[in-house]
Amino acid sequence: MKKILFICQTNNSLKGTEKTLGVLVNKLKADYEIHYLAINEESPALDISQIEFHNLNMHTDVESGFIKKLSHLLKITLGIKKNITEINPDIVISSLDEINIATGFMASKKNKRIFIATIHTNPEICLTGFKKVLAKLVFPKFHMIVCVSKGIEKSVREIVPNINTTTIYNAFSLQQSPVKKVTTLKKLIFVGNLNKFKGIHHLVRVIKHIPEETRPYLSILGDGELRDPLEQYCLEEELHDWISFHGMVSNVYEHIKKADILVLPTYTEAFPLVPIEALKSGTPVITNDIHFGPAEILDTKIEVDQGYSKTSSGLLLLGPSLTEDKVSSFGNKLTPYENRLLKALIDSNEFEVDPLLCERFNVEEILPQWEDLFKNLCHV
Repeated sequence: MKKILFICQTNNSLKGTEKTLGVLVNKLKADYEIHYLAINEESPALDISQIEFHNLNMHTDVESGFIKKLSHLLKITLGIKKNITEINPDIVISSLDEINIATGFMASKKNKRIFIATIHTNPEICLTGFKKVLAKLVFPKFHMIVCVSKGIEKSVREIVPNINTTTIYNAFSLQQSPVKKVTTLKKLIFVGNLNKFKGIHHLVRVIKHIPEETRPYLSILGDGELRDPLEQYCLEEELHDWISFHGMVSNVYEHIKKADILVLPTYTEAFPLVPIEALKSGTPVITNDIHFGPAEILDTKIEVDQGYSKTSSGLLLLGPSLTEDKVSSFGNKLTPYENRLLKALIDSNEFEVDPLLCERFNVEEILPQWEDLFKNLCHV
């Protein structure tokens, strides 16, 4: 039985990358001896039987400063090297940019041990500066770079041309749900980090500009740096009857299932997990065409003349321009993007979502792709 070592930032079962890795690992354990190395242990932890968990006990939040970041990367590299030596895996699979770089220092195509890096984040944001320099140095040493969307694969090949890449979507454990028909948008939901890149301030401002008699109720799930100013804004504008903040919740799926539509006005994504959670529950999605994931999930193209494209599964909008404010700006005048979002929320109120739309992300479909990759690489 071959031995696989997964290396990830944490073992937190609520985080996107860790959550999808947990689904994949749970399936692979029947045919492989699985080890999981976390840089830092977090709760709630992944709970998977027959898996050997390891932990470096290093903080994932690093202080600013080049020397401190470089020192942190070196410590991670040495910790990963120690565990690889002790575990002696046949296949090493790393995730996320810093860990991919650290693992890459030990990778070699001449080695019988197979090294695979997985990229779950937007390379245009996460592989910049010194990380970009290091990625160009170590990525060619991996046997394969697995990207979770075609947009990511295209982008990473532009940054590091001389590498082996493929796209394998994130795996989900999907249960059959009935077709859901939505005829009114009375209950909206946002799920994500409340930061400048997720665009939550755009959605809150748009809700204010919808007349009270037709204004929908918005539930916000998540925490982050913008929560306090957003709550203050809602208090000042007397929006507390329409907008509620719930923080981090354990069962996101149940909340999404009760909503009429999921709205994600994000500036950047790689392959967002929440839209798939929504589609598998039959809940339509409004999000932006940002080239990494959403367009592949909704499987539609933008019609530039009207600013968005509508399908049975939701809406794909032209996203905010680079000149539009990414930070919390609470002026009275709506931005061009906010006007598009407002129009989409008012004009579009009928969807019929078939959960089979996301069947291609089912772990039963994804697992054979990983197994074929292992077989091909192990025979190289």
